[in-house]
Amino acid sequence: MTLPYDIARCKGMNAPLCRRCLRTEPGNPTRQLMIPPALTIDGCINYIGKPFVEGETLSGGLSDEMDKNQKFEDK
Repeated sequence: MTLPYDIARCKGMNAPLCRRCLRTEPGNPTRQLMIPPALTIDGCINYIGKPFVEGETLSGGLSDEMDKNQKFEDK
């Protein structure tokens, strides 16, 4: 999936999270808004990954809590 040009891009850093982030893919060559990397020990506040865009989540995310609540409501 390619992000639309109105989503800011980032050059990223040499980190696994940056290599998976969709913000590092090429944007508009002449008018793309760029943001600096915001990588911290807790992750990156600007991270956009394929699981997020495709409506999936990684384990331990907010969706896991929602799944628990859904299971509770189903009972």
